[in-house]
Amino acid sequence: MMRFLGVLLLFLLACAIVAAAFRPMCTALRPAEVRQMHPRFDEREDRDLLFLKVYQRRDGIPYECKTWISRELAL
Repeated sequence: MMRFLGVLLLFLLACAIVAAAFRPMCTALRPAEVRQMHPRFDEREDRDLLFLKVYQRRDGIPYECKTWISRELAL
C-alpha cells in the first residue's frame, strides 16, 4: 500500500510540474509594438507549443500569449 501511495504521489507531482510549465501567460502589447509588427498584428497566425494562438485580441486589447516554458526558453 505504501508503494502505491509513493507512486501516486510521484505521478501527481509530475502532473503538477507539467501543468505549471504549460500554463498560458499573456502580456498586453503597447500600441508602438503593434504598429511595428510585420506582418500586421491581425494577420499573424503564430502558434505556441500547445497550438495556443500567440497573438490575441481580448476586449480590443492586443496580447502576446505564450506558455510559461516558451517564455523561459525564449521560443
